[in-house]
Amino acid sequence: MLGGFASAIVLTVVALVMLAESMRRLFEPQAIYFNEAIVVAVIGLTINLISVLLLQDHQYHSDNYGHNLRAAYLHVLADALTFVLAVVALISGKFFG
Repeated sequence: MLGGFASAIVLTVVALVMLAESMRRLFEPQAIYFNEAIVVAVIGLTINLISVLLLQDHQYHSDNYGHNLRAAYLHVLADALTFVLAVVALISGKFFG
């Protein structure tokens, strides 16, 4: 219970810092290094796809272990899809401004 509370506090602080930084960058735009960002996004996508392949072959039982594996699989799959969108957005930004 205490661990969940501490995690919620940390996530809230991180979200507030991200919000402040996002607002600052709206008024002071920074240059985007598209090539480097695309490389990092492709590396992240590759790692997530490998993780998806490793997790998809497991049999999911009704016990907690099976539920945790299934949750990890779905989480990594969602991350992989997010990286696909990031790569598409970066490539679009690079070529279309």
